[in-house]
Amino acid sequence: MQTGWDKHLQGFPGYYDLGRALSIVKRPVTAEELAANVRRLIRKDDVVWLGGNPLAFPLEWPAHAEDPDNPYWRGLGRPGTQAEYLRSIIALAGMDDMRTVGDLLEVMVGLGLFVRLPHRTPPVLVPNAVPGMVWEVADIPEETRQSYRVTIGYADFSRVAEDIENLLTWAPKGQITATARQLGVRLATDPHDIIGALDLLAVLGKLADTPYPQDLDPEELLAHPLHIQQRTRPEWAPRDDVEPGP
Repeated sequence: MQTGWDKHLQGFPGYYDLGRALSIVKRPVTAEELAANVRRLIRKDDVVWLGGNPLAFPLEWPAHAEDPDNPYWRGLGRPGTQAEYLRSIIALAGMDDMRTVGDLLEVMVGLGLFVRLPHRTPPVLVPNAVPGMVWEVADIPEETRQSYRVTIGYADFSRVAEDIENLLTWAPKGQITATARQLGVRLATDPHDIIGALDLLAVLGKLADTPYPQDLDPEELLAHPLHIQQRTRPEWAPRDDVEPGP
């Protein structure tokens, strides 16, 4: 399941190469070995002056990060400059600056995207399997948050959302009352995916209202009756005021 971090960290120095390095090692790894893979992917192997220490390998910030008219940054629709964005993420991770691959790894730990296992000798890093949604950690404008939710929803829940839409279209008055577990059985899918699909439909404005309370524990939510209503029914949907024929 996506959490929005990939989209939020788009354009963050070294993040893309870090993801590629993780796909190579595929196991708990020391910071030094992970940094060496990042350095290799960036294709800058002349680090004699650094004493061969991959953690000290410098990261290049975007050339026009300070430019408020940077077309790349404007194209992403984000406020301020790219440099301001980068500094806000670094500060969020509890760091003052980020200039090396070693700094990048510390930022990832500070954001909760990586976990350090100190009981191993030497200590190793692993990706956090449950880092939480990006808006639970970062201060994100509501419009941006909605955009992230749509991206995540389409990536993870579009098929289930389409199935729920079909159920609503054929249900009397476009309404269904059921728990996520019951809908999961009906649609042969994980009930957690039902919640994700409903969130996508709500963000897209296809439901009359968010069909579940926001303050329930995730496991309680699976057993909570959901009152789901289609906002606008298709013209071809069955009419509720017409009695079925003989």
